[in-house]
Order: sequence, then C-alpha cells, then structure tokens
Amino acid sequence: MNDLQIFKNNEFGEVRTKVINNEPYFSLTDICRILEINNPRMAKTRLNGDGVSTTYIGVVTGKKADGSDAIQNVKMNFINESNLYKLIFQSRKPEAEKFADWVTSEVLPTIRKHGAYMSSEVIEKTLSDPDYLIQLATNLKEEKAKRALAEAQIERDKPKVLFADTVSSSNKSCLVGELAKLISQEAIRRGEINKKIGQNNLFAWMRSSGYLCKSGERKNQPLQQYVEQGLFELKKGSYVDSNGSNITTTTTKVTGKGQIYFVNKFLGA
Repeated sequence: MNDLQIFKNNEFGEVRTKVINNEPYFSLTDICRILEINNPRMAKTRLNGDGVSTTYIGVVTGKKADGSDAIQNVKMNFINESNLYKLIFQSRKPEAEKFADWVTSEVLPTIRKHGAYMSSEVIEKTLSDPDYLIQLATNLKEEKAKRALAEAQIERDKPKVLFADTVSSSNKSCLVGELAKLISQEAIRRGEINKKIGQNNLFAWMRSSGYLCKSGERKNQPLQQYVEQGLFELKKGSYVDSNGSNITTTTTKVTGKGQIYFVNKFLGA
C-alpha cells in the first residue's frame, strides 16, 4: 500500500505517513518540524540509508478553473520506524517523549489495524496465496523484533541524553578539575564507578592523548584544533605580583560541548 495517510494531533499538527514495502514510513519533513530539528537534509545524513525512501506524493497547490483541486507531484523523503526513533533520540525538545508516546499508542496501531500492513489488495492476495501470507507474517515478526531492539537502545541511551541535556542547557564552560568531578559523578550515576578520575590524572590523560600541550609555556593549554572544534576555550586574566609587575594568565576551560564529549569518551558512549 503506497497511499498517503495523514495523522493529526492538536499539539503536534499533521504527520504524513506511507506504507512502503509493508512497513510504516513517516515524512522526514514533518518529523523534523515536530521535533524542532532545523535541517532535515542534515538530519537525513545521520540516519540509516536503508530506512529512507524518496518518493513522490500529490500535494494540493490550489484550485483549477472547474473548482477541482490542482495536484502537483512533489518529491519527499520518508523514514522508517527505526530512523524515527533515532530522530526522537536526537531531539532536545521536551515534548519529544510525549510525541513518541502518541506515535506508538495511536499512529502505529492505526496503521496496523489489520494486524499487519494490509491494504485491500494485500488482503485479497493473502486469501488466494497461502505462501504470501506466510511471508507476510514472517516480515511482520522481523519488523517487531527490529522495533523492540530500537526501543531497547533508546532506553539504554537515556542516561546519556539526560546528561547531554543538562550540560547543554547550562552552556557554561568549566575547569578541567570540575570536569573530572563531572565524569566521576556521571560514572557513579551510570553504575560505572571504576571509571572515576581525579584532576591530575585527567590532565595527564589529556596531555598523553594529544588534547593538551605537554610542556613549555603552553603546557596544559589545548591544541588549536580542539579549540576550533569547540571542546575548549582559553580565558585570559591578569594580576599584579608582589613586585608590582602585571602578570597575564591563561586558563584552560572545557566548553559544554567538550564536557559532553569527554564524559562520553570516558564512559564508552
């Protein structure tokens, strides 16, 4: 069945769906709008290509002279259920989880109202071809298994999402010592207490891993490439010493993006 089916919700608006190769697919444009993902084209590059289908749909563009609808075929990207969950995971919109609940409790059950993705033509074929019915049941079983795996992955990733959202919402940089505390706290929260780390060991690891300079005047300052990547920033300061000389200082700080990066680096995300 390749007919377009539109689901409407007072909070989320419309979601256009199609059943492609006996699987439910969702309009990538609609999903990105709902989840406040600003660039659908960029979002598409992070998805599993096997679960993206580009197809033409008829869009009403106005009225003809006889009063009937003027229809134009427009190319649109649709994504499968697994890719839908990936976008929900990427979204930082607070209502993303509520949207997922609506999809799983209302949209998908409606599509599956026959217990499979069955149009009238498919139903007729199952009655006349038992082998086709067996294949259809096998495909449904495989699809349910894939969905269960995707949902399990979302559940496993929740701690990482929670931490990322917390850090991103603050947008504050921190000292390397404070980052060490963050890593240790997050390790405890995730049950990975063996991955706790102290300030000195974290500095040593960053130097040996090539993030910070190892010696000289720039010791413990980040390499320029990691500053450009947004992992670090340098804070300039000054003070007057006992001899009355003006001393300039440079302090290495880890950005919000860097905090997420290093926490997940240590905790195997």
